[in-house]
Amino acid sequence: MNRQSVSIIKSLVLATSLALGLAGCTADSGSEVPAPADQGVRNQLVTGEDVAELAPGEKLRVDVVDNVVIRFDYSDAAIDFAKVELAYGSQVSTLQEQRDALLAFDYGTHEPVDLAGSPDGRFSVAWDPTDFGSLSESALDELKETGYVYREEGAESTKPQSEDPCIYAVCVVCPWGWGNGPCHEEQHVWCD
Repeated sequence: MNRQSVSIIKSLVLATSLALGLAGCTADSGSEVPAPADQGVRNQLVTGEDVAELAPGEKLRVDVVDNVVIRFDYSDAAIDFAKVELAYGSQVSTLQEQRDALLAFDYGTHEPVDLAGSPDGRFSVAWDPTDFGSLSESALDELKETGYVYREEGAESTKPQSEDPCIYAVCVVCPWGWGNGPCHEEQHVWCD
């Protein structure tokens, strides 16, 4: 086999592995197939390190636009939410203001989503929640109606037997309603 063939095979294996890894992150536990994500959706990563590198008084401005999912990762370093500005339409708000709105949102019987309390140290922001690519049509309908959707990861019957009293879920919240401001997706754990 020549070098070009080996290179092509390596590229295919890497692309397939990456696609399978991303597809398994937030599978819907229901029998419905998630709504098809637009192939033009791009991901933008913002880490705690990115924010920590800012000069005193400087802010990181992130544009929240259609077909872009901003992935925040604070698993290695905390994010100073006051130093990150989300710009959407003609409005700008800090990530701290977004967090405050999420904490004040009515989640019914569930605990509030706290962007600084995700067990994996990550959350995502998008203008259009279909860009997350993980919600079924019924979940999207619920999100449009209530501004919030909660879904457990995997059916109880598929979990290995354990004494883990926790529920693993994904929450998507649009605190101002769909199309009126950013929507947030977070993996969450509720434990008894």
